[in-house]
Amino acid sequence: MQPRKKVLIVIGILLLISIPTLFFIMNLLNPPPPKPFDLADAPVEIQLIKQDLKEKLEDDTLSWDDINDFIILSQYIADNSPDVADLVEGWEKTAVIDVTDAGYLWFIVENNIVIIETGSTPPSSSDVTITMKFEIFSKILANDETAISSFQKGDLDFTGALNDALKIGRLARIFAVTIMDGDMDIIPSTINLIITEDNPELYEKGLTLMPCTEMIVDNGTSTFGVGHVIIYDHDGNIKAQLDDSLHWVHKFINSTTVLMGGAEGYAQLWNYVTGVIETLPIPGGHHELDYNPKTDTYLVLEDAYSNETWDGRYILYDILSEYNSSGDLVWQWDARIEYPFNETIYTGLNLNETFRAGTDWMHSNSFSWDKDDDVIFLNMRNQDTILKINRTTNNILWAAGRYGDFTILNVSGYEVDSIFFHPHSLEWIGPNRFIIFDNGLYNPDYPPSMVLGTNEGYSRFVEFEIDEDNMIMREVWSWGPTNLSYYFPDSGGDADRLPNGNTIGIFANKALTNSVDDPVIITEVTRDGEVAWELMVPGANNTNYWTHRLERFYNAPIIKVDNNSLDFDSTERTLSLNLSVWDTFKQDAPSPGHLKIRVNGIEIYNEAFDFLKQWQETELQVSLTELPASVNYIQLIIENADGLQGIVLLYGIVPEGTPTTSLIIPFMVVTAIVVPAIFLVLIKTGRLSIRRSSVMVINK
Repeated sequence: MQPRKKVLIVIGILLLISIPTLFFIMNLLNPPPPKPFDLADAPVEIQLIKQDLKEKLEDDTLSWDDINDFIILSQYIADNSPDVADLVEGWEKTAVIDVTDAGYLWFIVENNIVIIETGSTPPSSSDVTITMKFEIFSKILANDETAISSFQKGDLDFTGALNDALKIGRLARIFAVTIMDGDMDIIPSTINLIITEDNPELYEKGLTLMPCTEMIVDNGTSTFGVGHVIIYDHDGNIKAQLDDSLHWVHKFINSTTVLMGGAEGYAQLWNYVTGVIETLPIPGGHHELDYNPKTDTYLVLEDAYSNETWDGRYILYDILSEYNSSGDLVWQWDARIEYPFNETIYTGLNLNETFRAGTDWMHSNSFSWDKDDDVIFLNMRNQDTILKINRTTNNILWAAGRYGDFTILNVSGYEVDSIFFHPHSLEWIGPNRFIIFDNGLYNPDYPPSMVLGTNEGYSRFVEFEIDEDNMIMREVWSWGPTNLSYYFPDSGGDADRLPNGNTIGIFANKALTNSVDDPVIITEVTRDGEVAWELMVPGANNTNYWTHRLERFYNAPIIKVDNNSLDFDSTERTLSLNLSVWDTFKQDAPSPGHLKIRVNGIEIYNEAFDFLKQWQETELQVSLTELPASVNYIQLIIENADGLQGIVLLYGIVPEGTPTTSLIIPFMVVTAIVVPAIFLVLIKTGRLSIRRSSVMVINK
């Protein structure tokens, strides 16, 4: 028997054996939602404590003097509840709840055991610290509030990884619903994608990646559920999915590897083809991070409180930190030093009404890193203002927006105070040219947008340019629907310029901020304002979704040949043409590529070039002489750094069986036993890397 057949037979046997194991593992990874713990068999003392706590919570007479009873009851539940055991299995953390006007409560989780204690001096080192007043603590126990809704209102804050904070919140929720005889049933939901507009002649087919975090809406409050990352095509087919991920921000660092961060306390790399995940020794930050392939460094948006207070709350600043791949800090821009608090600006638009605790001075939510000019453009949501920062000197070169130095002109040429309101997702798309998602939140010209929680408004995509010589900020293009019901997200939102000139973005995230059943809408529009394609994520039952940003990408480089320039002279044996190309993914740095010409299947020309950053149009020219005397067909090949190829037939007929395009290996459904074993061997032998060499290509 041939070795190849033997290998196939062995793999087939392994697949058959491991299918039941796969379903078993999937069940372990997706356990049913926990329920209140049944105290019917508990000692009478425990039942009496539970009843007393419930009555006090209902009568609003609970005090910190009752905390010892709460700990006795909670410890009993923690020691006996299967749901608690499942929740903390393999999770070793210390979490402190700082009830600022009462005292401390802490959870120590080790060896799958939860220890709950109280006192005046908490552990000196904790993985997560949750801060609130006793009034909020009581409301959460009484199920009148959720931790997430309190966090949105600024009544609760935390330090540490969001995933850890959510797990502690879920643990406390088990205790709370047990006390209040509540029910934690959450109906499982399947992510359902619905195409609501589809005009193929107006778009370039590709794939879209976005986070999709479950939002459980119940009695006017929202609670985070399971986080997913999904990749889908223009037909709404999900091609890859990563579960149990709460990262908000995703950026491609090569054709198949995604940098993830923003929520779990650390950054990760996910290869969506192989499924391999690598945890990086750098913080995940919040809202934004980026990678520099030239220096192998990561720029992370972080935050920190200063010692200053305003209205009794510490002032929260944003920080830009650059780390090398070993996790060492190599550069930092600290707004506590470079952009100090200004009370006049902060009170100008009731800016304290935001979704982060403390005095949220900036609430930066995106940046664009121009690695060629060594500058960073930082979008400060709360101030409707963008800073241009010199990375070499740390100086602020200019501020543009409501509190900036520029005259602002709308698309009609009239001077205005601002062309965007609490925007998200700033992106550089060309020299002094940007695109941004204008949420339309806190727009003084539209009062309904000024009331957090019940607000209405008009969100849109906005393109603008900066004239540094004349100090003018000018809106040059925008698109926005007029439907107030669906198209107004007051949290999140995205606007990305695509290679064909279309713009794609995200509308609607009310499930998080307003705790209402509301779909997520992905809309792609042309330069002329036509809707080319639209997809809706409606949710199901009481589960909706929240998504922050998206990334469009392609299986092969995009090629646009200028047919008017194409000239093949078989007599003179010459070929000339002009073309434009774009890489498969978007990044803030040039990326290497190759232009190749094949005649009759034989490569006769190979030229290196760089794809321009941020999907700017890369223009190339071909001028060849002395082609072969006999030409049956001519192919143009554009190949990126990962070996992905776009192939265009310039002349003739390609023989049957000749590759006409480059294909990434299809998304494969494999078992939890076979794949990890294969990849562990490859990684150990050095034959597989998570970085550029991890791309899997056919027909290189």
